[in-house]
Amino acid sequence: MKKRFIIMMLLILSIYDQALWAQSYPVIDMPRVSQGASVTQRIGITDITIRYHRPGIDQRKLHQKSVAPYGQVWRAGANENTLIKVSHGVKIQGKTLPAGTYGLHIIPDKSQWTVIFSRNTSSWGSYHYRSEEDVLRIKAEVSKSPHHQWLTYQFTDIRPQSTTLSLLWGNTRASFDIEVEVPQIVLAHIRNQLRGKSGFFFQSYYYAARFCYTHKINTQEALTWIDRSISRIKTFQNVYIKAKLLAQAGKNKESKALEKEALANATERELIVYGYKFTDEKIKPYAWFDYIVKRFDTWTAYKAQGFVFLYYGDLEKARQSYQTALKKAPQEQKEQIRQILSDI
Repeated sequence: MKKRFIIMMLLILSIYDQALWAQSYPVIDMPRVSQGASVTQRIGITDITIRYHRPGIDQRKLHQKSVAPYGQVWRAGANENTLIKVSHGVKIQGKTLPAGTYGLHIIPDKSQWTVIFSRNTSSWGSYHYRSEEDVLRIKAEVSKSPHHQWLTYQFTDIRPQSTTLSLLWGNTRASFDIEVEVPQIVLAHIRNQLRGKSGFFFQSYYYAARFCYTHKINTQEALTWIDRSISRIKTFQNVYIKAKLLAQAGKNKESKALEKEALANATERELIVYGYKFTDEKIKPYAWFDYIVKRFDTWTAYKAQGFVFLYYGDLEKARQSYQTALKKAPQEQKEQIRQILSDI
């Protein structure tokens, strides 16, 4: 009886000691074979982020045994859930996915893979996957790719309002398109910003109105914004944008009169700075800079025109503009222009 009591006490003490050990000494963070990675792409003001762990393919073959087998839910990576986070709502293969963070799972097949976006983000891999937690399912196209030893997520085909997300592993590529309604998202963001401290600056209303003009949206509200900008500080830029917005609103007579006024009062520097902004929109502003050099006929005007030609790769035109700028420039500026010409 005494011996049995001692054994029982030793067992209790052993269990207590293990519990105490577990509480006092947490599991430490150690390097993993499948190391963590993340990749983010911004479209407009929307961030799309993938966080995952990267298994190696080694000598294994995809879709056999435990390596992403056909017809079975796979964790789309290694270790914990692969996660995808979108800061605003997006469309995946044309289907809506609200803003948020989602667990990513995949069911591979020979020609198409089913990609699953789950509201569960805390599981270990796909072992506890439940279909009732699905938020969205889409089909990803599968094709051959150059060999990738380590599983890789990559954003390709970056466009102003969309991108393609590809999973690359072994010699396989699975891809799906992500679309972002950039103008609508940015417009909502602008309205919210103008309610804060940004609303105290004339530049904020100018940039808001210019965004609407560039994207041909929200013209009437943009006109109220540009009027607020002008009422605070009147500049060439906000008056000119108002003229363009009036044209979009179908008020052509008012637009032409205001555009004429804006140009007449503009300085050379204002026209040059505004012309440079066209490069953000990938619109060649050649006619704009033709107007500047004809009106002012200065070395600075020709230098600015040369820069624009150089930006778009029209080297001969750039060379001609810089040569004219060199002839007209003061002595202290000539060496800089010669250096530019020597590099063309």
